[in-house]
Amino acid sequence: ILGAGLGLSFAVYRGISLEAAPWVAPAIGLLSICLASLSFWLQLTSHTATVQLELREKEVEEVQALLASIVESSADSIIGTTLDGSIISWNRGSEVLWGYTAEEAIGQHITMLFKPELRAGYTRSIGRVKSGEGIAPFDTIRVRKDGSLVHVNVIVSPIRNTAGELIGASGIYRDITELLKAKEQAEAANKAKSEFLANMSHEIRTPMNAILGFTDVVLGGELKAEQRRHLETVQRSARALLHLLNDILDSSKLDRGALQLEKLPFSLPDLVQQLCAEQSIQAGHKHLLLRSELSPDI
Repeated sequence: ILGAGLGLSFAVYRGISLEAAPWVAPAIGLLSICLASLSFWLQLTSHTATVQLELREKEVEEVQALLASIVESSADSIIGTTLDGSIISWNRGSEVLWGYTAEEAIGQHITMLFKPELRAGYTRSIGRVKSGEGIAPFDTIRVRKDGSLVHVNVIVSPIRNTAGELIGASGIYRDITELLKAKEQAEAANKAKSEFLANMSHEIRTPMNAILGFTDVVLGGELKAEQRRHLETVQRSARALLHLLNDILDSSKLDRGALQLEKLPFSLPDLVQQLCAEQSIQAGHKHLLLRSELSPDI
């Protein structure tokens, strides 16, 4: 209709009658079709753009709802604050850990969870966040609503808007009280084990020194060759056991980080012969002959 009106107006304006110019009517019809197609295309494009925008908005809303659900259902306390420290978000984990409801906490200052002597540390931490510095996770102590203290691991991260501007900070707090108790119990058990080993080795060392002392006295007297050989085996075995007790002591030192390694010379042939002598009696009871042969080059 618009095309026909424009064509007719053009013909009248130019003083051209439709009878005198038979091409005007087809031209007007063609122009009308083109304008109608253009109008339809514009409407279709506008509708498509509107649908796409609605889909994107829906996707964004779904992602935001998913993230909010993850935060809300987390067992950790997740708290969002403005740059001046005012609490703006408080999930269910925060209610469980601190004892405050969201209605009680939102709008309060985050330092309500701090011990008085630790509140100055918040100013330094938020200053580092504002300057763009990272804050490594750290362990500290915070205060619940009932005044009880809780050991927590803290992760502080910046909050930025869609333009990338810093607008706040988020803190993730994890209760590590049970973890610290388990660590203390493990350290206490390890300390008890070390003390037991040290006491046991000392208790055994006393009679072992007596065996070595009397063996030396007997060896200082007149003995048959076979008796002397057997007593020397007893002496070597007792000394080996004494070294073993010292090694047990060294294991307790190892737990305390006080172990010192020593480099001492030794004779491999003597060591082999000593082992054979110690085991030869047991081998004889089983009707076995235990003998060692070493190359002269060793």
